[in-house]
Amino acid sequence: MYWKGPGVISKILPMVFLGGLLTWTSVASGEGHGKAVGPPGWAVQGLRAAGVAVWPWQRSDATYEVSRDLNPFYLQGDFDGDCQTDIAVLVRRLKDRKLGLAVLLKRGERVEFLGAGRNVGNGGDDFRWMDLWYVYAKGVVHQGVGESTPPKLRGDALLVEKSESASGIIWFDGIAFRWYQQGD
Repeated sequence: MYWKGPGVISKILPMVFLGGLLTWTSVASGEGHGKAVGPPGWAVQGLRAAGVAVWPWQRSDATYEVSRDLNPFYLQGDFDGDCQTDIAVLVRRLKDRKLGLAVLLKRGERVEFLGAGRNVGNGGDDFRWMDLWYVYAKGVVHQGVGESTPPKLRGDALLVEKSESASGIIWFDGIAFRWYQQGD
């Protein structure tokens, strides 16, 4: 391709900008691509009821907002072992910008905040240190760095990690979410 002068740029640039804007609008509104890029509808309702703004324009009365600082910004798994899909979403508390997780258990339709201003084991109340997370499938948990006995998982768990440093498993014991130090 060769340079055709400034006339081409002035014609192409607005189309690129407008095309990107239309794509973002259609994805964010759930139009055009079939559905919005984000948590499933039942989870969005639960998050909003718990004071979480799922989309940036919903922040007016929210205490938390969904953070898209990590990819993926939400994970699905059966965290309570009831054979239903639950969801964990990366969130930020608005008043102090502390990062954490909002976990929605589908059967109880409740939201549990981990981090984001609430302490959870060695993870503390701010998960800004976390740069990797994934679902740890139900099964055997190997001995971590401490002397405590590894948990017996009822369902899937969340492994949260600082690359090349420390990690922990967040699991549900039937009553509350707990922390097990996995790596150091």
